[in-house]
Amino acid sequence: RQPWYQQSGNKVVFRFLGFHRGEVMRGHQLLVQPPKGFSFPLSGAARQLASEPAAGLGSSEELAYKLAQVGTLPLDDPMPVLESTVLLINLTSYEPLASRFSIELTVNNPGVDPKVNLWRAMLLAPNLVPIYTNDGNWPGFELRGTFLQAGRTFLKSLVTSFPSETNVVRVTLALASDLSGANLQMKIVAPAGFIFESDCMPKNPDLLPTPSLTTAAWLSTCSGDVRVRNQARFNIPNVGTGGGFLSGGMTYATNLKTTNAETFNESSTPMWELYTFRNNDNTRFVHFTTLESFPLDVLWAQVVPEVPKFSSSSQLLVSVQPMRDLGPHGQLIINAPTAFVLFCRLSPFFTKGNLPAGASCSGANNFAIVQLAGSDFLERGVVYQWVTNPAQVKDAAAQWSIRLQTQERELVHETSQVASYALAPRAISRFAVAPVSAKMDLATWLRVQFKLETVLARASANLIQLHAPEGFRYSCANSQARNGFVLPSEAVLAGNMDQFTDLSLVLEPPAARGLEAYRNDGTTEDGRAMVDCAQPGVSVGARVDYTDLLTLGRYAFRVQVMNPSETPDLNVWTLQSYSDSQLVEQGATRGYEIVVSASPVVDGLFAPQQQLPLLVSKATHSSLRSVLWVVASAAILS
Repeated sequence: RQPWYQQSGNKVVFRFLGFHRGEVMRGHQLLVQPPKGFSFPLSGAARQLASEPAAGLGSSEELAYKLAQVGTLPLDDPMPVLESTVLLINLTSYEPLASRFSIELTVNNPGVDPKVNLWRAMLLAPNLVPIYTNDGNWPGFELRGTFLQAGRTFLKSLVTSFPSETNVVRVTLALASDLSGANLQMKIVAPAGFIFESDCMPKNPDLLPTPSLTTAAWLSTCSGDVRVRNQARFNIPNVGTGGGFLSGGMTYATNLKTTNAETFNESSTPMWELYTFRNNDNTRFVHFTTLESFPLDVLWAQVVPEVPKFSSSSQLLVSVQPMRDLGPHGQLIINAPTAFVLFCRLSPFFTKGNLPAGASCSGANNFAIVQLAGSDFLERGVVYQWVTNPAQVKDAAAQWSIRLQTQERELVHETSQVASYALAPRAISRFAVAPVSAKMDLATWLRVQFKLETVLARASANLIQLHAPEGFRYSCANSQARNGFVLPSEAVLAGNMDQFTDLSLVLEPPAARGLEAYRNDGTTEDGRAMVDCAQPGVSVGARVDYTDLLTLGRYAFRVQVMNPSETPDLNVWTLQSYSDSQLVEQGATRGYEIVVSASPVVDGLFAPQQQLPLLVSKATHSSLRSVLWVVASAAILS
């Protein structure tokens, strides 16, 4: 179970078919003779497995035994090619061992491979005369080496943790056992995507132990595999005519040149592998271990479509958070999967969001480039969000890539593992949100408009669910927590918009008063909340009785939210429709900017038939205008 060189306390399981002559085992002894170099501890060397008990071994799990020199036993062949010290297990049961049974032995492994890797087992009568024997021909297990852990063997990135950049990696290792032989080699395997150059040893490898007049360098060359680019081999020089040698327990270290991978999966930490080889045998390793990779700082990015519908045009909400500054004339390059077509040159198809004012966009096929002006820059750590437009989508299985580079096309930060999004035959469109006030930490009424493509039948349990960005809270959550239900007349108000039907008119009604099924004015006949605010700060759901074609699927409503203290990093609102708990359609839209103070304006997306004054700041007015571009472009393309 622990086949490592010089491993103490290795557990070895012996399985026997049984002795079929029916001898009573009391007074008999079971002899085990290991290969040369193996030894048995003075205590705890033998026990029967609790999972495979055998009555003939005795009632105790621990087995009584003694160690003896094979030369003192009356055996015809002591087999001197095996270890001279043998284990004699005393059998005390009055029952035979006719059935299969197993015993577990504890042994101390040698530091080198035994020349004859065979184990002998014998059943001896009380007078020590052999009754059964395996003739000493049971092949033993192959020994391997390992590396010392607990901070002795590890990796460290010395130059950069950014993807796709040239790096120097410090490898520190300690073998658990000696490595000796001719033509010693060590192989290092990096996670997929890393690249070793053909000569992967830097000019100053900073070897440890440090070479001197009396101490030779333990490593002579490092060669990258030109076919498998994430593998490299170290050549360990011979010492005189005796071959090479690395001492077990000693710390060795070197620097290596590599290029970091483009991607890094945090959910399953990538692993590096280390192997040692000797005697020109590259098929059987001597030592082996795995090491956790150092993390790569992949550019955080996300793409969210407003209308996730097959083969249709839609605004695309793009968010990035660079970890390095991008200076004037810098570029953001978006590479979509092959099936996408990006176009963003005209202003209706490109909303700058919180990008600098001088940013421009151009796109063709599945590429788009956002260009900064000479006075613009992107600041590291800030989440930037803007809108561009994919069209004619057929397949969204592949991932997106986004690259930040300078005017000279030097890499600043990148990612090639931006998850794509699921597409559907139908989706919510014309979805937009606008607040009465965008002031921080203020309860405000939010007006929501949207268009459904799928008619929701009255016979089904229908739900419209609005998800807010992180930091927002719905005011109705307090009422639900206090009363156990929410009155729709207080939580979901009329939208009061031309060409949009009030969602409050099609909410599922409660049971009539006086009926046994009646609970309250906020609960349906079958016990479901008409307006569900049970998840504060996450979503609000409205139970819809039905929708019809007369409204063209256009609805609007108002709901009260508590603005956060600052604009969320991922400022995207999503809307979903469900029928019998199955997702039917969904859509998304960019949120509004949170401001410190608010001043009134008279225009805006929802200016007609305002019952409450539309109070937004200049910044909020700008964000509303961005939303207007979203809806306008959707209208043009629909």
